[in-house]
Amino acid sequence: IDWWILNLLRASSDAIIFGANTLNREPTATGHVHDEHLEQLRVDSGKLAVPLNIIPTLDGMDIPTHHIEFQSSDIPVLFYTVNSAIPVLKALFPSLTVFGPFASIEAMEVSYSIIKPGDPCALISSMDSKPNPHILLGFLKRMGIERVLVESPFLTHLFMQRQLMDALFINVSCLYVGGNAMSIGKLGDAFTSQNHPHTRLQSLALHSDHFLFTRQEVLKEGNL
Repeated sequence: IDWWILNLLRASSDAIIFGANTLNREPTATGHVHDEHLEQLRVDSGKLAVPLNIIPTLDGMDIPTHHIEFQSSDIPVLFYTVNSAIPVLKALFPSLTVFGPFASIEAMEVSYSIIKPGDPCALISSMDSKPNPHILLGFLKRMGIERVLVESPFLTHLFMQRQLMDALFINVSCLYVGGNAMSIGKLGDAFTSQNHPHTRLQSLALHSDHFLFTRQEVLKEGNL
């Protein structure tokens, strides 16, 4: 059921975000909708068979060019990066199309058709070392993308910090394994008692007596 929910969310999204760590750890992982029925429903609704795959990278050095993600001709790929990573990405993908940097979100003039499956592109979201999620979402909005699925734990944490996350789909399996994560993922700073997101439960379903899945609305400041 966990796998089916992931594919349901992918099928209903215009774009998905997952990290380069996923590609390095899972050599066969791609951003496809791995369910024929859900994929067909997506196509019938007028969408591309595969959502736009957005891959964040700070320097381009963590991108495994041999991965099947970049060998498939049906996957539209957009690297979400900073200016200093562009020379590395261009060396890896000579035909790379680069967008930005943009002075403001309002200055962007883009459309979804600019990114073609099998032809990677890159968005410069910042001139310094930290990608700007506001620029990314503004760029996607100008492309006509309305729904983005964030699969990267670190970016989920970052988007929650910046109050850019609308909803969380959290599945709970009653199996407990120790760890040292102090946030969603291990790269972000832990939320504190003075600064932490709140959610409101929107739905709760039980698959068995040891597996439940939730949908939670992330409350914005002023609605806590």
